[in-house]
Amino acid sequence: MDLSVFVRLIGAPLYVDRSLREDWSEYEEIVGCVLPSDYKRFMSAYGPGCIGDTLLLFHPKVNRGDSDLNLFDELEGVAGTYAELRRQGNFAHPFPVYPERGGCLPVGRTSGGNQLFLHPSTSESDNWGIVLDLGEWVHYPWGFAYFLHQALSGCLDVPFLAEQELSFEPVGVLLPQSRSR
Repeated sequence: MDLSVFVRLIGAPLYVDRSLREDWSEYEEIVGCVLPSDYKRFMSAYGPGCIGDTLLLFHPKVNRGDSDLNLFDELEGVAGTYAELRRQGNFAHPFPVYPERGGCLPVGRTSGGNQLFLHPSTSESDNWGIVLDLGEWVHYPWGFAYFLHQALSGCLDVPFLAEQELSFEPVGVLLPQSRSR
């Protein structure tokens, strides 16, 4: 999906011509898979931020350990939380969560604590889905960009985006890339 469809919904991207390889290779090596290109393109163009004052989106190339929305920090926190809940035995979720085999990767969170995950493809394809943990789990068999566009344009009822004034507010700044690409 061309990112230009998001301009009228949430404004223009903040970053231009970032190297996806430089932004994502370290993270992909750690999680052991190649993330979908539509997700990487969107996040490398917009960077970490908040949509509609409620949906926080994370990126691996921001400072760790402070208020920036660092994807490594989010992965560690969410993986630990879901592992502990599963260990306690009082929480069943219908989708595995990283680091479980084939586990969903957390990429966003709402101000109310709901999680947005990328759901890995069962093949080597770039066609990942979306899983939301809204108290109950909801799976969408669409890519990140298509899901987000449908939700933001009102074609899909996503409770945490309903009746929100749409905007994208950056939170943190992407670390500079090397000049030689």
